[in-house]
Amino acid sequence: MTKILCVDDEPLNLELLEALLTPAGYEVLRAESGGKALAAIRAESPDLVLLDVMMPGLSGYDVLKQIRGDKTIRDIPVVMVTALKEVEDRVNALEAGCDDFISKPFEKNELLARVKSLARMRYFSRQLDEKEKFASVLNQLDEGLIVLDDKFGVIAHNPPALELLGIEPAKIPADLIEYLRGSFMVHYQGDLAAGLRSENLTFDLERSATETCKELILELRSSALKPPEGEPFNLVLTLRNVTAKRLQDRQVWVFMDTISHKLRSPLTGIIGQGAILKQGFAGPLAPEQQKSVETIYDQSLKLSELLNKILKFVELTSESGQLPNENMELAKAIREIGEAAAGEVAGKKVELKIDSESIAARLNRKHLELILNNLIENAVKFNDRDPAVIGISATQTAGGITLKVADNGRGIPPEDQGNIFEKFYQVEKYVTGNVEGIGLGLALVKRVVNDYGGKISVKSTIGQGTEFTIELPA
Repeated sequence: MTKILCVDDEPLNLELLEALLTPAGYEVLRAESGGKALAAIRAESPDLVLLDVMMPGLSGYDVLKQIRGDKTIRDIPVVMVTALKEVEDRVNALEAGCDDFISKPFEKNELLARVKSLARMRYFSRQLDEKEKFASVLNQLDEGLIVLDDKFGVIAHNPPALELLGIEPAKIPADLIEYLRGSFMVHYQGDLAAGLRSENLTFDLERSATETCKELILELRSSALKPPEGEPFNLVLTLRNVTAKRLQDRQVWVFMDTISHKLRSPLTGIIGQGAILKQGFAGPLAPEQQKSVETIYDQSLKLSELLNKILKFVELTSESGQLPNENMELAKAIREIGEAAAGEVAGKKVELKIDSESIAARLNRKHLELILNNLIENAVKFNDRDPAVIGISATQTAGGITLKVADNGRGIPPEDQGNIFEKFYQVEKYVTGNVEGIGLGLALVKRVVNDYGGKISVKSTIGQGTEFTIELPA
């Protein structure tokens, strides 16, 4: 709301100004002297001052001179309110720095018109000042920052942003999103324009190395600014060069891949020979020998499973969600995958409840299997009830598909819920004392969901169970 300070030593004049301005939507402040006016201006920073000329003590001219002499308040518009009509008096007021005049007695329409005009000038002046401050901050940032309009045109940027994107200042594209699609591999599988408009996103932009430039990987974070109804949409993009970090991650995954393959061959031999001994094909064993062989065999199988998870994570990391998608009937696929996953859980009774609409979806079967297998495995592993009840539902929404996996397990502590999707984070270490996995399952699920342009969330109550919700775009 526009704030107007009215200054007059006559209370009736102040009441009249307030009666005229308040119904027009202005916030009215009052001051009965020049000294109080200066104090109110410094404390309240009004958008406009209506200043009476003839006042005892500090006159309107004196107040105006002090306003214009103070750099913190000198830009506030001042309208001199006077009964004086001589040219000389108006010249003196202009020389003191007033922006306009209005004569007593007040004429309502004239007063409101002048106030509206100067209030708008003050608004645009402030906007320009804020824009200049904003530009100054942008230019000092190391990260790239770009502000886009509702058609994805650039309306503000800092130099690092153009440098990171390889854009010349004189050749800024009309549609930045189209430029990104054409110049980078965009690690986002959904409708990018729709996703940017509807929610905050984080994904990578990748440019392969050429003879003239090195490989470049940028992390892009978006923030959609949703203004009031009827106001233009704006989008803020933050760009950060993460090439070194991503390449280091790749080296880690290559190392893990190499080690996993190196370990797989001897481990396969151990499992095979363990099976021969366990089943008695190499001759009878004493009870204690049989027990030891079974332990070796079981632990070898667990180690093999861990290696498979590492290899799967490395595989998905290198593919980055680029496996070809296929048309599928989602309810049928969920039932097939869910029943197979639940049937593979050893030593625990599982009750599977599937509730899915008939939905024609375009997904990668491997990805859907990975999502459901990991969520079902967690639902059983962290469940001390018999049976472990797991509910899977899929519904079609206006924005895409919502998939939910819920269980009746012990629940996830609140302090762990923000970390469970991080690589190598293990809840069971703190909840049960056991560390059966390596903390890649949910990280894998999140990676796949992010590659589809979706999001995953969790709700959990200790002693009641956990529900994971996955939202995939259409």
